[in-house]
Amino acid sequence: MINSASVSPRPDYTFLSSAIAVVNPTSLTASAYTPTATADSCPTLGANWNALASPLPPTPNANLCSCMTNTLTCVVKAGLDVNYYEGNFNYICEQDPSACAGIQANATTGTYGAYSVCNSTQQLSFVMNQYYFAQPAGAARASACNFAGNATSRAAASASGTCVALISQAGANGNGSVAQATVVATTVATATRSATKAAAAGLNVPMMETGLFQLGVYIFGAALTGFGMIFL
Repeated sequence: MINSASVSPRPDYTFLSSAIAVVNPTSLTASAYTPTATADSCPTLGANWNALASPLPPTPNANLCSCMTNTLTCVVKAGLDVNYYEGNFNYICEQDPSACAGIQANATTGTYGAYSVCNSTQQLSFVMNQYYFAQPAGAARASACNFAGNATSRAAASASGTCVALISQAGANGNGSVAQATVVATTVATATRSATKAAAAGLNVPMMETGLFQLGVYIFGAALTGFGMIFL
């Protein structure tokens, strides 16, 4: 602290210097360093912890969710307000709990559906489609994909390429397990396709009209040069 007549250290400096003065550090070579600390184990289920240590939730896989959605016949109506989602989930899962098996995510019981990692729109489309196909063929099924105007039917696409393996492992009810190797392989394949498309988009390929124009300019310039040489 500084005043008009003197300079003195602040109290914090005095406290810090006193603490440092009593420290007596010792050196240690790397070869002699043998740490004994270990990672804490996951707690067991109890009053303050409600998640099983194993199994862990599925690895997020956007390709799996996209593949699944493309194969659905009954899906969420485009532009549906998300405020209507809860009511639809509650109705379907109460009427037919098996329809919601593929989207379950219960950390306490360690139960995870293959599509528990998808977004709410994809999940709702999945359970709507499950409920739809659970109805008897005919008039009952024809009217099942409505849900008070919240769903719509469409022509579904067949799974192809890497989607075949993903859908197969997830299972018809979505209660299967997608292997990590499939997730990684699909992600790499998607990234490769994206990189290829980006590279192709960056190529500067001249149009035929441009090439003809440039050729015409070249011929015209050559002709003028020839005439100039004659006159010289």
